[in-house]
Amino acid sequence: MAGISLSGLASGLDTDSMVTQLLASESTGRTRLAQKQVQAEQRISTLSAIQTKLATLKTATAAMRSVANWIPTQTVESSDTSTATATRTGGAGAGSYTIDVKSLASSSQKSFTFNSPSADGTLTFGTTSVNINAGASIDDAVTAINQAGGDVIAVNAQGKLVVSSAKTGAASTFAASGDGLTLDSERIGKDATFTVDGGSLQSSPTNAVTGALPGVDLNLKKLGSAGITVGAPGPDTDALTTKVKAFVDAYNAVLDSARSAVNEQPVKGANNTIDLKKGTLFADQGLVRMVNSLRGGIGSDVPGLSGALKSLSDLGISTGASTGSATLSADAVAGKLSFDETKFKAALTSNPSKVREFLGATTGTNGFAQQFESILGPLTATGSGIADRIEQQNNSLSTLKKSLTKFDDRLATRETQLRKQFSAMESALAAAQARGSDLSAQLSRLG
Repeated sequence: MAGISLSGLASGLDTDSMVTQLLASESTGRTRLAQKQVQAEQRISTLSAIQTKLATLKTATAAMRSVANWIPTQTVESSDTSTATATRTGGAGAGSYTIDVKSLASSSQKSFTFNSPSADGTLTFGTTSVNINAGASIDDAVTAINQAGGDVIAVNAQGKLVVSSAKTGAASTFAASGDGLTLDSERIGKDATFTVDGGSLQSSPTNAVTGALPGVDLNLKKLGSAGITVGAPGPDTDALTTKVKAFVDAYNAVLDSARSAVNEQPVKGANNTIDLKKGTLFADQGLVRMVNSLRGGIGSDVPGLSGALKSLSDLGISTGASTGSATLSADAVAGKLSFDETKFKAALTSNPSKVREFLGATTGTNGFAQQFESILGPLTATGSGIADRIEQQNNSLSTLKKSLTKFDDRLATRETQLRKQFSAMESALAAAQARGSDLSAQLSRLG
Protein backbone atom coordinates (compact mmCIF):
# COMPACT_ATOMS: atom_id res chain seq x y z
CA MET A 1 0.00 0.00 0.00
CA ALA A 2 1.36 3.45 -0.90
CA GLY A 3 2.87 5.35 2.00
CA ILE A 4 4.20 2.34 3.90
CA SER A 5 7.12 0.37 2.49
CA LEU A 6 8.31 -2.75 4.28
CA SER A 7 11.94 -3.63 3.68
CA GLY A 8 12.46 -6.31 6.34
CA LEU A 9 15.99 -5.01 6.97
CA ALA A 10 15.75 -5.35 10.74
CA SER A 11 14.06 -8.75 10.87
CA GLY A 12 15.55 -10.14 7.70
CA LEU A 13 12.04 -11.20 6.61
CA ASP A 14 10.43 -10.41 3.21
CA THR A 15 7.55 -8.64 4.89
CA ASP A 16 6.07 -7.37 1.56
CA SER A 17 5.64 -10.96 0.36
CA MET A 18 4.18 -11.97 3.71
CA VAL A 19 1.53 -9.22 3.46
CA THR A 20 0.70 -10.24 -0.11
CA GLN A 21 0.31 -13.90 0.87
CA LEU A 22 -1.87 -13.08 3.85
CA LEU A 23 -4.15 -10.89 1.68
CA ALA A 24 -4.31 -13.58 -1.01
CA SER A 25 -5.45 -16.08 1.59
CA GLU A 26 -8.17 -13.71 2.74
CA SER A 27 -9.25 -12.94 -0.90
CA THR A 28 -10.63 -16.41 -1.60
CA GLY A 29 -14.15 -15.26 -0.85
CA ARG A 30 -13.77 -12.31 -3.21
CA THR A 31 -12.83 -14.62 -6.08
CA ARG A 32 -16.04 -16.59 -5.59
CA LEU A 33 -18.08 -13.37 -5.58
CA ALA A 34 -16.40 -12.17 -8.79
CA GLN A 35 -17.15 -15.49 -10.48
CA LYS A 36 -20.79 -15.26 -9.45
CA GLN A 37 -20.90 -11.74 -10.92
CA VAL A 38 -19.65 -13.01 -14.30
CA GLN A 39 -22.28 -15.75 -14.29
CA ALA A 40 -25.09 -13.38 -13.29
CA GLU A 41 -24.13 -10.98 -16.08
CA GLN A 42 -24.15 -13.87 -18.56
CA ARG A 43 -27.62 -14.99 -17.42
CA ILE A 44 -28.91 -11.45 -17.93
CA SER A 45 -27.34 -11.31 -21.40
CA THR A 46 -28.83 -14.67 -22.44
CA LEU A 47 -32.27 -13.93 -21.02
CA SER A 48 -32.27 -10.48 -22.64
CA ALA A 49 -31.48 -12.05 -26.03
CA ILE A 50 -34.40 -14.47 -25.59
CA GLN A 51 -36.63 -11.57 -24.50
CA THR A 52 -35.77 -9.70 -27.71
CA LYS A 53 -36.60 -12.74 -29.82
CA LEU A 54 -39.89 -13.21 -27.98
CA ALA A 55 -40.79 -9.58 -28.73
CA THR A 56 -40.06 -10.21 -32.40
CA LEU A 57 -42.25 -13.33 -32.30
CA LYS A 58 -45.06 -11.36 -30.67
CA THR A 59 -44.86 -8.71 -33.40
CA ALA A 60 -44.82 -11.36 -36.15
CA THR A 61 -47.86 -13.07 -34.60
CA ALA A 62 -49.84 -9.82 -34.53
CA ALA A 63 -48.84 -9.08 -38.13
CA MET A 64 -50.53 -12.29 -39.33
CA ARG A 65 -53.93 -11.23 -37.96
CA SER A 66 -53.80 -7.69 -39.37
CA VAL A 67 -56.89 -6.89 -41.46
CA ALA A 68 -54.62 -4.81 -43.69
CA ASN A 69 -53.35 -8.09 -45.15
CA TRP A 70 -56.76 -8.62 -46.71
CA ILE A 71 -57.29 -5.32 -48.48
CA PRO A 72 -58.06 -6.45 -52.05
CA THR A 73 -55.24 -6.02 -54.51
CA GLN A 74 -54.42 -7.30 -57.98
CA THR A 75 -51.28 -8.65 -59.52
CA VAL A 76 -50.12 -7.31 -62.89
CA GLU A 77 -47.44 -9.16 -64.84
CA SER A 78 -45.76 -8.82 -68.22
CA SER A 79 -44.64 -11.84 -70.22
CA ASP A 80 -41.73 -9.83 -71.66
CA THR A 81 -40.48 -7.03 -69.45
CA SER A 82 -37.84 -6.11 -72.02
CA THR A 83 -40.68 -5.08 -74.39
CA ALA A 84 -43.19 -3.59 -71.96
CA THR A 85 -43.80 -3.43 -68.24
CA ALA A 86 -47.09 -2.82 -66.45
CA THR A 87 -47.98 -1.17 -63.13
CA ARG A 88 -51.39 -1.26 -61.49
CA THR A 89 -52.73 2.18 -60.52
CA GLY A 90 -56.24 1.17 -59.47
CA GLY A 91 -58.90 -1.41 -60.05
CA ALA A 92 -58.30 -3.16 -63.35
CA GLY A 93 -60.22 -5.69 -65.38
CA ALA A 94 -58.90 -9.16 -64.64
CA GLY A 95 -57.65 -11.07 -67.66
CA SER A 96 -54.91 -11.26 -70.28
CA TYR A 97 -54.06 -8.58 -72.82
CA THR A 98 -51.61 -8.46 -75.73
CA ILE A 99 -49.63 -5.27 -76.32
CA ASP A 100 -47.98 -4.95 -79.76
CA VAL A 101 -45.44 -2.11 -79.78
CA LYS A 102 -45.15 -0.68 -83.32
CA SER A 103 -42.89 2.28 -82.60
CA LEU A 104 -41.33 4.04 -79.62
CA ALA A 105 -41.67 7.71 -78.80
CA SER A 106 -38.64 9.85 -79.70
CA SER A 107 -37.71 13.49 -79.29
CA SER A 108 -37.02 16.09 -81.95
CA GLN A 109 -33.32 16.75 -82.47
CA LYS A 110 -31.24 19.20 -84.51
CA SER A 111 -27.51 19.11 -85.18
CA PHE A 112 -25.62 22.37 -85.94
CA THR A 113 -22.22 23.54 -86.97
CA PHE A 114 -21.41 26.20 -84.39
CA ASN A 115 -19.30 29.20 -85.40
CA SER A 116 -17.96 31.36 -82.60
CA PRO A 117 -19.81 34.72 -82.88
CA SER A 118 -17.88 37.93 -83.49
CA ALA A 119 -20.40 39.92 -81.42
CA ASP A 120 -22.75 39.34 -78.51
CA GLY A 121 -25.98 37.68 -79.60
CA THR A 122 -28.87 35.39 -78.78
CA LEU A 123 -29.55 31.75 -79.57
CA THR A 124 -33.16 30.57 -79.56
CA PHE A 125 -34.44 26.98 -79.52
CA GLY A 126 -38.21 26.74 -79.18
CA THR A 127 -39.11 28.72 -76.04
CA THR A 128 -35.53 28.71 -74.76
CA SER A 129 -33.39 31.79 -75.48
CA VAL A 130 -29.84 32.33 -74.18
CA ASN A 131 -27.34 35.16 -74.52
CA ILE A 132 -24.00 34.30 -76.12
CA ASN A 133 -20.97 36.54 -75.76
CA ALA A 134 -18.64 37.36 -78.62
CA GLY A 135 -15.95 34.69 -78.98
CA ALA A 136 -18.00 32.05 -77.10
CA SER A 137 -17.03 28.44 -77.76
CA ILE A 138 -19.38 25.55 -78.48
CA ASP A 139 -18.95 24.40 -74.87
CA ASP A 140 -19.96 27.88 -73.66
CA ALA A 141 -23.11 27.57 -75.77
CA VAL A 142 -23.89 24.09 -74.37
CA THR A 143 -23.48 25.34 -70.79
CA ALA A 144 -25.69 28.38 -71.39
CA ILE A 145 -28.47 26.33 -73.03
CA ASN A 146 -28.56 23.68 -70.28
CA GLN A 147 -28.37 26.20 -67.44
CA ALA A 148 -31.40 28.00 -68.88
CA GLY A 149 -33.54 25.06 -67.77
CA GLY A 150 -35.84 25.29 -70.77
CA ASP A 151 -37.46 22.66 -72.95
CA VAL A 152 -34.27 21.60 -74.78
CA ILE A 153 -31.02 19.84 -73.88
CA ALA A 154 -27.67 20.49 -75.60
CA VAL A 155 -24.47 18.47 -75.96
CA ASN A 156 -21.16 18.86 -77.77
CA ALA A 157 -21.09 15.76 -79.99
CA GLN A 158 -17.69 15.59 -81.65
CA GLY A 159 -17.64 19.30 -82.37
CA LYS A 160 -21.30 19.54 -83.36
CA LEU A 161 -23.92 21.38 -81.29
CA VAL A 162 -26.71 18.82 -80.88
CA VAL A 163 -29.93 20.14 -79.36
CA SER A 164 -32.77 17.79 -78.40
CA SER A 165 -36.23 18.47 -77.10
CA ALA A 166 -36.66 17.57 -73.44
CA LYS A 167 -39.97 15.98 -74.39
CA THR A 168 -40.80 13.16 -76.77
CA GLY A 169 -43.52 12.85 -79.37
CA ALA A 170 -44.54 14.40 -82.67
CA ALA A 171 -45.31 17.68 -80.92
CA SER A 172 -41.78 18.04 -79.57
CA THR A 173 -40.45 19.83 -82.69
CA PHE A 174 -38.90 23.25 -82.14
CA ALA A 175 -37.59 26.14 -84.21
CA ALA A 176 -33.99 27.38 -83.92
CA SER A 177 -32.30 30.67 -84.73
CA GLY A 178 -29.16 32.65 -83.94
CA ASP A 179 -25.95 33.90 -85.52
CA GLY A 180 -23.27 31.26 -85.92
CA LEU A 181 -25.69 28.34 -86.30
CA THR A 182 -25.72 26.20 -89.46
CA LEU A 183 -28.25 23.36 -89.48
CA ASP A 184 -26.63 20.09 -90.53
CA SER A 185 -29.35 17.51 -89.81
CA GLU A 186 -32.73 17.15 -88.16
CA ARG A 187 -34.77 14.33 -86.66
CA ILE A 188 -38.49 14.78 -86.24
CA GLY A 189 -39.98 13.58 -82.96
CA LYS A 190 -42.44 10.70 -83.11
CA ASP A 191 -45.23 9.34 -80.95
CA ALA A 192 -45.18 5.80 -79.63
CA THR A 193 -47.69 3.59 -81.44
CA PHE A 194 -49.17 0.31 -80.28
CA THR A 195 -52.24 -1.88 -80.33
CA VAL A 196 -54.12 -3.66 -77.57
CA ASP A 197 -55.40 -7.14 -78.46
CA GLY A 198 -54.98 -6.37 -82.18
CA GLY A 199 -57.34 -3.41 -82.04
CA SER A 200 -56.95 -0.02 -83.67
CA LEU A 201 -53.57 1.70 -83.62
CA GLN A 202 -53.11 3.94 -80.60
CA SER A 203 -50.48 6.58 -79.97
CA SER A 204 -48.79 8.26 -77.03
CA PRO A 205 -46.34 11.20 -76.95
CA THR A 206 -44.25 9.27 -74.42
CA ASN A 207 -43.32 5.63 -73.84
CA ALA A 208 -45.13 5.85 -70.49
CA VAL A 209 -48.67 5.06 -71.53
CA THR A 210 -51.75 5.74 -69.44
CA GLY A 211 -55.37 4.98 -70.32
CA ALA A 212 -54.77 2.18 -72.79
CA LEU A 213 -55.68 -0.35 -70.08
CA PRO A 214 -57.92 1.09 -67.33
CA GLY A 215 -56.13 0.89 -63.98
CA VAL A 216 -52.83 -0.11 -65.56
CA ASP A 217 -49.91 2.06 -66.71
CA LEU A 218 -47.63 0.70 -69.44
CA ASN A 219 -43.98 1.46 -70.07
CA LEU A 220 -42.97 0.63 -73.64
CA LYS A 221 -39.33 -0.35 -74.07
CA LYS A 222 -38.81 -1.86 -77.51
CA LEU A 223 -40.69 -3.02 -80.61
CA GLY A 224 -42.40 -6.35 -80.15
CA SER A 225 -45.24 -8.07 -78.35
CA ALA A 226 -45.85 -8.60 -74.63
CA GLY A 227 -48.67 -10.28 -72.77
CA ILE A 228 -50.08 -8.37 -69.80
CA THR A 229 -51.92 -10.45 -67.19
CA VAL A 230 -54.12 -8.78 -64.57
CA GLY A 231 -55.09 -11.01 -61.64
CA ALA A 232 -58.47 -11.13 -59.96
CA PRO A 233 -58.88 -8.95 -56.85
CA GLY A 234 -57.77 -10.67 -53.65
CA PRO A 235 -55.26 -10.52 -50.80
CA ASP A 236 -51.63 -9.87 -51.63
CA THR A 237 -50.45 -13.48 -51.62
CA ASP A 238 -46.74 -12.67 -51.63
CA ALA A 239 -47.03 -10.12 -48.82
CA LEU A 240 -49.08 -12.49 -46.64
CA THR A 241 -46.68 -15.35 -47.36
CA THR A 242 -43.79 -13.14 -46.26
CA LYS A 243 -45.54 -12.38 -42.96
CA VAL A 244 -46.24 -16.03 -42.24
CA LYS A 245 -42.63 -16.88 -43.03
CA ALA A 246 -41.51 -14.11 -40.67
CA PHE A 247 -43.58 -15.76 -37.92
CA VAL A 248 -41.98 -19.15 -38.59
CA ASP A 249 -38.49 -17.65 -38.56
CA ALA A 250 -39.19 -15.72 -35.33
CA TYR A 251 -40.56 -18.84 -33.62
CA ASN A 252 -37.54 -20.90 -34.64
CA ALA A 253 -35.20 -18.17 -33.40
CA VAL A 254 -36.80 -18.31 -29.93
CA LEU A 255 -36.49 -22.10 -29.81
CA ASP A 256 -32.86 -22.01 -30.97
CA SER A 257 -31.89 -19.45 -28.36
CA ALA A 258 -33.74 -21.13 -25.48
CA ARG A 259 -32.56 -24.65 -26.30
CA SER A 260 -28.99 -23.49 -26.73
CA ALA A 261 -29.09 -22.00 -23.24
CA VAL A 262 -30.75 -25.06 -21.67
CA ASN A 263 -28.45 -27.61 -23.36
CA GLU A 264 -25.11 -25.88 -22.79
CA GLN A 265 -23.38 -27.58 -19.86
CA PRO A 266 -21.21 -25.68 -17.36
CA VAL A 267 -17.46 -26.23 -17.26
CA LYS A 268 -16.30 -28.01 -14.12
CA GLY A 269 -13.73 -26.06 -12.16
CA ALA A 270 -14.12 -23.01 -14.42
CA ASN A 271 -11.67 -20.28 -13.44
CA ASN A 272 -11.67 -17.94 -16.44
CA THR A 273 -14.32 -15.66 -17.89
CA ILE A 274 -14.95 -17.74 -21.04
CA ASP A 275 -15.58 -20.96 -19.11
CA LEU A 276 -17.54 -19.23 -16.35
CA LYS A 277 -20.05 -17.94 -18.93
CA LYS A 278 -20.86 -21.43 -20.17
CA GLY A 279 -23.89 -23.32 -18.95
CA THR A 280 -25.27 -20.57 -16.70
CA LEU A 281 -28.83 -21.65 -17.63
CA PHE A 282 -28.17 -25.36 -18.08
CA ALA A 283 -31.39 -27.41 -17.63
CA ASP A 284 -33.20 -24.23 -16.59
CA GLN A 285 -36.77 -25.31 -15.85
CA GLY A 286 -38.23 -21.88 -16.53
CA LEU A 287 -36.95 -21.98 -20.11
CA VAL A 288 -37.97 -25.62 -20.49
CA ARG A 289 -41.53 -24.74 -19.47
CA MET A 290 -41.52 -21.78 -21.85
CA VAL A 291 -40.47 -23.96 -24.80
CA ASN A 292 -43.06 -26.61 -23.93
CA SER A 293 -45.74 -23.93 -23.69
CA LEU A 294 -44.84 -22.52 -27.12
CA ARG A 295 -44.72 -25.95 -28.70
CA GLY A 296 -48.12 -26.77 -27.23
CA GLY A 297 -49.57 -23.61 -28.77
CA ILE A 298 -48.12 -24.45 -32.16
CA GLY A 299 -49.50 -27.97 -32.19
CA SER A 300 -52.99 -27.19 -30.91
CA ASP A 301 -56.07 -26.88 -33.08
CA VAL A 302 -57.95 -23.58 -32.96
CA PRO A 303 -61.34 -24.30 -31.32
CA GLY A 304 -64.54 -22.94 -32.79
CA LEU A 305 -63.45 -23.05 -36.43
CA SER A 306 -65.37 -25.02 -39.01
CA GLY A 307 -64.07 -26.58 -42.18
CA ALA A 308 -60.73 -28.10 -43.09
CA LEU A 309 -58.48 -25.36 -41.68
CA LYS A 310 -58.03 -25.95 -37.97
CA SER A 311 -54.28 -26.18 -37.41
CA LEU A 312 -51.06 -24.69 -38.76
CA SER A 313 -50.23 -27.94 -40.53
CA ASP A 314 -53.25 -27.36 -42.77
CA LEU A 315 -51.41 -24.26 -44.06
CA GLY A 316 -48.08 -25.99 -44.62
CA ILE A 317 -46.55 -25.05 -41.26
CA SER A 318 -45.25 -28.03 -39.30
CA THR A 319 -42.21 -29.56 -37.64
CA GLY A 320 -41.32 -31.27 -40.89
CA ALA A 321 -42.22 -34.77 -39.62
CA SER A 322 -39.38 -36.78 -41.15
CA THR A 323 -36.50 -36.55 -43.56
CA GLY A 324 -38.10 -38.93 -46.03
CA SER A 325 -36.57 -42.10 -44.65
CA ALA A 326 -38.92 -42.29 -41.65
CA THR A 327 -36.14 -40.81 -39.50
CA LEU A 328 -37.01 -37.65 -37.64
CA SER A 329 -34.79 -34.71 -38.49
CA ALA A 330 -32.88 -32.90 -35.77
CA ASP A 331 -34.96 -29.77 -36.34
CA ALA A 332 -38.20 -31.76 -36.05
CA VAL A 333 -37.04 -33.27 -32.75
CA ALA A 334 -36.17 -29.78 -31.51
CA GLY A 335 -39.68 -28.61 -32.45
CA LYS A 336 -38.56 -26.14 -35.12
CA LEU A 337 -41.05 -25.28 -37.82
CA SER A 338 -40.78 -25.67 -41.58
CA PHE A 339 -42.90 -23.69 -44.02
CA ASP A 340 -44.30 -25.16 -47.21
CA GLU A 341 -45.03 -21.97 -49.17
CA THR A 342 -46.62 -23.90 -52.05
CA LYS A 343 -49.16 -25.53 -49.74
CA PHE A 344 -49.88 -22.21 -48.04
CA LYS A 345 -50.48 -20.38 -51.31
CA ALA A 346 -52.69 -23.22 -52.55
CA ALA A 347 -54.85 -22.95 -49.43
CA LEU A 348 -54.97 -19.19 -49.80
CA THR A 349 -56.05 -19.45 -53.41
CA SER A 350 -58.69 -22.13 -52.86
CA ASN A 351 -60.28 -20.71 -49.72
CA PRO A 352 -59.00 -17.24 -48.74
CA SER A 353 -61.86 -16.54 -46.30
CA LYS A 354 -61.04 -19.66 -44.26
CA VAL A 355 -57.34 -18.81 -44.20
CA ARG A 356 -58.24 -15.33 -43.01
CA GLU A 357 -60.49 -16.75 -40.30
CA PHE A 358 -57.84 -19.23 -39.15
CA LEU A 359 -55.10 -16.58 -38.90
CA GLY A 360 -57.40 -14.37 -36.82
CA ALA A 361 -58.11 -11.52 -39.24
CA THR A 362 -61.90 -11.97 -39.21
CA THR A 363 -63.67 -9.56 -36.86
CA GLY A 364 -65.43 -11.33 -34.00
CA THR A 365 -63.60 -14.65 -34.47
CA ASN A 366 -60.49 -15.63 -32.56
CA GLY A 367 -58.01 -17.45 -34.74
CA PHE A 368 -54.55 -18.89 -34.29
CA ALA A 369 -52.91 -15.51 -33.70
CA GLN A 370 -55.17 -14.66 -30.76
CA GLN A 371 -54.71 -18.14 -29.30
CA PHE A 372 -50.94 -17.95 -29.57
CA GLU A 373 -50.85 -14.39 -28.21
CA SER A 374 -52.55 -15.65 -25.04
CA ILE A 375 -49.45 -17.82 -24.53
CA LEU A 376 -46.97 -15.10 -25.43
CA GLY A 377 -48.65 -12.53 -23.18
CA PRO A 378 -47.41 -13.85 -19.80
CA LEU A 379 -43.98 -14.55 -21.30
CA THR A 380 -43.46 -11.03 -22.60
CA ALA A 381 -45.41 -8.81 -20.17
CA THR A 382 -43.55 -6.39 -17.92
CA GLY A 383 -43.20 -7.83 -14.42
CA SER A 384 -43.70 -11.43 -15.49
CA GLY A 385 -42.05 -14.12 -17.57
CA ILE A 386 -38.60 -13.34 -18.92
CA ALA A 387 -38.78 -9.70 -17.81
CA ASP A 388 -39.31 -10.78 -14.20
CA ARG A 389 -36.37 -13.18 -14.36
CA ILE A 390 -34.10 -10.48 -15.78
CA GLU A 391 -35.15 -8.15 -12.97
CA GLN A 392 -34.34 -10.84 -10.39
CA GLN A 393 -30.91 -11.35 -11.94
CA ASN A 394 -30.30 -7.61 -11.99
CA ASN A 395 -31.14 -7.46 -8.28
CA SER A 396 -28.75 -10.34 -7.60
CA LEU A 397 -26.06 -8.63 -9.64
CA SER A 398 -26.56 -5.41 -7.70
CA THR A 399 -26.17 -7.30 -4.42
CA LEU A 400 -23.01 -9.01 -5.68
CA LYS A 401 -21.48 -5.69 -6.72
CA LYS A 402 -22.19 -4.19 -3.29
CA SER A 403 -20.66 -7.26 -1.62
CA LEU A 404 -17.55 -6.93 -3.79
CA THR A 405 -17.23 -3.26 -2.92
CA LYS A 406 -17.47 -4.06 0.81
CA PHE A 407 -15.00 -6.93 0.39
CA ASP A 408 -12.50 -4.62 -1.33
CA ASP A 409 -12.92 -2.04 1.41
CA ARG A 410 -12.25 -4.70 4.06
CA LEU A 411 -9.15 -5.92 2.20
CA ALA A 412 -7.83 -2.38 1.89
CA THR A 413 -8.34 -1.84 5.63
CA ARG A 414 -6.73 -5.18 6.41
CA GLU A 415 -3.72 -4.36 4.23
CA THR A 416 -3.25 -1.05 6.02
CA GLN A 417 -3.39 -2.81 9.38
CA LEU A 418 -0.89 -5.50 8.37
CA ARG A 419 1.57 -3.01 6.95
CA LYS A 420 1.34 -0.88 10.09
CA GLN A 421 1.89 -3.93 12.28
CA PHE A 422 4.92 -5.12 10.31
CA SER A 423 6.27 -1.59 10.19
CA ALA A 424 5.94 -1.30 13.98
CA MET A 425 7.67 -4.67 14.38
CA GLU A 426 10.54 -3.61 12.15
CA SER A 427 10.90 -0.35 14.05
CA ALA A 428 10.92 -2.17 17.39
CA LEU A 429 13.52 -4.68 16.16
CA ALA A 430 15.66 -1.90 14.73
CA ALA A 431 15.52 -0.04 18.07
CA ALA A 432 16.37 -3.21 20.00
CA GLN A 433 19.28 -3.90 17.69
CA ALA A 434 20.57 -0.37 18.17
CA ARG A 435 20.38 -0.67 21.98
CA GLY A 436 22.17 -4.00 21.80
CA SER A 437 24.96 -2.48 19.75
CA ASP A 438 25.34 0.36 22.28
CA LEU A 439 25.44 -2.07 25.17
CA SER A 440 28.04 -4.19 23.44
CA ALA A 441 30.19 -1.14 22.86
CA GLN A 442 29.94 -0.07 26.51
CA LEU A 443 30.85 -3.53 27.77
CA SER A 444 33.80 -3.57 25.42
CA ARG A 445 35.12 -0.33 26.86
CA LEU A 446 34.72 -1.56 30.44
CA GLY A 447 36.75 -4.66 29.69
